[in-house]
Amino acid sequence: MRTFWKPAVWHLVPYLVLAVVSAIYLWPFVRGFNDSPDSGIYLNGADLVGQGAVPSRDFVELQGPGSFVWLALFFRLFGATFETARVVLDGTGVALGLLAFWLSRRLGATGFFAALFVVMTAIPVLPMNSPHYDSNLFGMAGLAAFLLFWDGAAGGFRWLVASAVLCGVTSLTLQQKGVYLAIALLVCLLWRRCFRAGVVFAAAYAATIAVVLAVFASLHALPDVWHANFVWPLESYSQANAAPYGFPLWQNLATMLAQQQNKPFAWLADIALSMPFLLAAALPLLLPVSARITLRALPYWLAAYAFWLAELHRADMGHLRNGVVLLAVLFFSICETSGNVFLRRAGLVVGICTALSGVSHFLTSFDGQKRMTRRGEVLVNGNAALLDFLESHTQPGEEVFVYPYQPIYYFAEHLRNPTRYSNLMYGMNTNAQFREAVDDLERKKVRYVVFDAFLSGAQLSRVFPAYRPPPESDLILEPYLRAHYRMVKDLGRFQIWERISSPLP
Repeated sequence: MRTFWKPAVWHLVPYLVLAVVSAIYLWPFVRGFNDSPDSGIYLNGADLVGQGAVPSRDFVELQGPGSFVWLALFFRLFGATFETARVVLDGTGVALGLLAFWLSRRLGATGFFAALFVVMTAIPVLPMNSPHYDSNLFGMAGLAAFLLFWDGAAGGFRWLVASAVLCGVTSLTLQQKGVYLAIALLVCLLWRRCFRAGVVFAAAYAATIAVVLAVFASLHALPDVWHANFVWPLESYSQANAAPYGFPLWQNLATMLAQQQNKPFAWLADIALSMPFLLAAALPLLLPVSARITLRALPYWLAAYAFWLAELHRADMGHLRNGVVLLAVLFFSICETSGNVFLRRAGLVVGICTALSGVSHFLTSFDGQKRMTRRGEVLVNGNAALLDFLESHTQPGEEVFVYPYQPIYYFAEHLRNPTRYSNLMYGMNTNAQFREAVDDLERKKVRYVVFDAFLSGAQLSRVFPAYRPPPESDLILEPYLRAHYRMVKDLGRFQIWERISSPLP
């Protein structure tokens, strides 16, 4: 018994250490109140699903139902609170690091720098429950299961079926990522002439999608799913959501260097702290010239580029960080196992810069003040005036409309969105969706509208570079608000508008 357990335990020690260190490192980040526009989409959507709402039918989002259902499961088990969401997000980051570690070690590397890169450049940069992190989790797990089949591990076709199911779950979380990954792994099987395995994989993947679509069909929501997840993204969303490659990395780096004037050491420090993000932008183009693709590593390469392509619908740094996780695993593995001195030193330098960048983020993660919301305690780094107003002027479950794009406040103060849309942007949302929102406000006579002045009009181009505000004559919601509401409080970034008894002429 002693000879059996001892090597097994020692084999697990690096994973246990990595898990504990990653969990401790990520915790200060995930406990903060993130008012990023996207943050509340998934918290509020998961809360709605936990209450019985059907994604795409009862609330409309572009992403598949996967992340909403996944987080809703934890909300149902442990309560729809910030604490639950934090633990899930922290656990997601830990799992991503462990998967990167395992995948890298399988290629003969230590796995340390690969895990370091994935843990430090994902959640700490944008700490929120997100389908991008969830799809990476399910997709990397699907690749790991596929590799066990690829290597002939015990279990055989069961690993292949598990991989196909996880690819299906990835598709239900972030549509294109799961589709591209499934195609990549299927190509690997066909390249190896494993035709029977290819049929099994394709059938298991299709069955996973079919089961979920059957559930939506039984809920009479299939047309809504089709429109929200496929038609709408192709109609208008992709054009309005376009961004220059690497945005805003180049602009931010240029600004930082200009502020340092002629201080070479300060320039080096800025470049060093930006190195992991520069790597994320450059990897897809530079990596193929650094190594020869072997049959054993073929699934890595195809899956890595599947992940990258799946995030190019908006090629900013937020999406590129999530798109290059497998490319980073390949990069550090190639550097660590290469006989080329330049590659080994390059990997070491980038790894050290990644660690320094992570430490720099960590040292600023403790800023903020504790604030109690209806969903639990949060750490607020900034003005909490809107939270204070909603706490004192609304009741739990009351309908309040936040426009155009801050659904985190629905979740934080246990409020309900009177419309089906967590965000409304001209050019991204359709005119029919705007008119539907107006009809909802009129029918329900919603008392308060919260207007985010920062994310409105021309200001939106700070977040969405391709956004162009429409002419006054094309506005739909604003004329209605001016006629039926009056501003009662100016909180700086946010304005509170209250419904008036008689609409203005």
